[in-house]
This record gives sequence, structure tokens and C-alpha cells, in this order.
Amino acid sequence: MELHQITSTQIISQLLEKVRPVFKALVETELLKKCLESYTQNANECLNDTIWKLCPKHKYHGFTTVKTAVAIAVAVFNDGTKSYIAIMEEMGLKSTRYFTK
Repeated sequence: MELHQITSTQIISQLLEKVRPVFKALVETELLKKCLESYTQNANECLNDTIWKLCPKHKYHGFTTVKTAVAIAVAVFNDGTKSYIAIMEEMGLKSTRYFTK
């Protein structure tokens, strides 16, 4: 039975081989641009933040309110704040010039 000697250099090189792609992904220009614009790296975190701004956790909200907040947050997350105008129009409300600025 032959025992293999593993040196610390071998471990480090194997570790670097696995970790290097992660670090390369974290320094991609597109990701860093999003960070500069105050976007989060984690899309779920950003969506959760949008939901809780509409429906704060520290207050009790019924199912319908939470469900509505989630629907609005998903629309805003996917299409931006212009989705508020689409929601208002769907409800038969007219947006004003102050709202669209």
C-alpha cells in the first residue's frame, strides 16, 4: 500500500484552481457597474428590499396586502418604476405629469 504525500503547495494550487473563477466573476465590469449604481449583487436581496419597502415587516399586513406588495415589487423589479404607470392604467387611474417625471 503506497501512501501519497500531499504538499501544501499542491493543496494551494488545487484551491486556487477552484477559487480563481469565482474571483474573476466578481470583478467583471458589468457586475462592478451594477455595484456603482447601488444595485445589489444578489437579485433576491434586491427584490426582498423592494417588497418590504411597500409592506414593512414591523407592521402586520393581511394576505391580500402582502400578495399585492409582492406583485407590485416583482413588476418594479422586472420593468422599473414605469410599471407603476401601467398598474395605475390597469386600475383605470390616470397618471399626471408629476407622476411620470
